[in-house]
Amino acid sequence: NVELSGSVQGTFYVYVADGKAAVEPYKYDDYDVYFRADADEFMNVINGKKNIYDALAEGLVKVDGNTKKAVLFINAAF
Repeated sequence: NVELSGSVQGTFYVYVADGKAAVEPYKYDDYDVYFRADADEFMNVINGKKNIYDALAEGLVKVDGNTKKAVLFINAAF
């Protein structure tokens, strides 16, 4: 799950399929990893303007859940 706040708000189910990130507009209750971020900051990461690891270190993106799966997802999606 990815929970966005700020200019866009909501919770989205994001997964990797065939090497690409896919997004569904709903909250999945049995998630392995839960990301929380400001929508604009998250878009900066997605658009390559901000490195995901820098965003995590600066607290702009927060992660809860299975750390190993979070790293796998980050490497596949970003």
